[in-house]
Amino acid sequence: FCLAADRVEDFVPADFTSAVAYAFDTLEIIRGEDFDIYTSQWSIVFDTLNLRAYFRTHDAPEIRYVDLETFDLGCDSPVQMLDIQAPLSGDVADDFFDFSYDINFEHTERFMINWGIDISTETLHRMLRHFESFPCAAARPRRPAGRARPGL
Repeated sequence: FCLAADRVEDFVPADFTSAVAYAFDTLEIIRGEDFDIYTSQWSIVFDTLNLRAYFRTHDAPEIRYVDLETFDLGCDSPVQMLDIQAPLSGDVADDFFDFSYDINFEHTERFMINWGIDISTETLHRMLRHFESFPCAAARPRRPAGRARPGL
C-alpha cells in the first residue's frame, strides 16, 4: 500500500498515455519479484474520467482497452463476454460476444482443475446457474462530475 501511495504522490502527468503506462508499472512494482506468476494473472487500470478500462494478462501482456460507454447495459441487452487471453490489441469492444453458458462452464471448470479445487460437476452447474438467476437492475442515473454522494 505504501509503495502505491508513494507512486501516486510522486506522479507528474506528462500525457494520458504515460499515465496509463505509469499505472501498469506501479502494479508491476507492487507485485514484486517475490510472488510467483499466479499472483498476478491479469492487471486492470480504470480511467474513470473517460470510462475506459485497460487490461493485460500474464499470457497476453499487450495492453488492450475497452470504452465502457460502447456497451448497452440495459436489461434487454445480452450479457457479453471476452476471451481476455486472446492475442488482441487496442480497442477490443468488437471482440466481445454474447454470453455462452457452455463456454463459461468450460472456463470455470478448467480454472477449478488448475487451482486444485475439488468441486463436483453438479455443484459447479448449480453455482453457475445461481449467478444466472440474478435479476437485472435498471441502471441508476449518473451523477454529474465532481459531485459526491451525500454523506461521503
